[in-house]
Amino acid sequence: MLKIREFWAAVHEQAAALPEDWYYVISVDDPSRCVVGGVVSQVSRQTAAELLTSRTHRLATEEEIERHLRHEQEERERYMEAEQRRMMQFQAYAPRPIPAKPKTKD
Repeated sequence: MLKIREFWAAVHEQAAALPEDWYYVISVDDPSRCVVGGVVSQVSRQTAAELLTSRTHRLATEEEIERHLRHEQEERERYMEAEQRRMMQFQAYAPRPIPAKPKTKD
């Protein structure tokens, strides 16, 4: 385990080596830390440097990124379809306005 100063020096060095502002990282399976592998996340350069230095994550491959983005798009479409069905159901059961009473001459 790195000492705190050594760790943050390594993080800053790693961040300086990363040219982009945003990265996709994927968690590495590590039962001793209770980390489940295979979870893709989009993170900033600084966060990517921390995760790479701590070795809990690695940079995701193009294939892993495409699979993640495709899954996110499918989930978004599924949510939008469910939301449209919910709104249609709400509209179908919306109360009708009460008609105004005609004015009578007294």
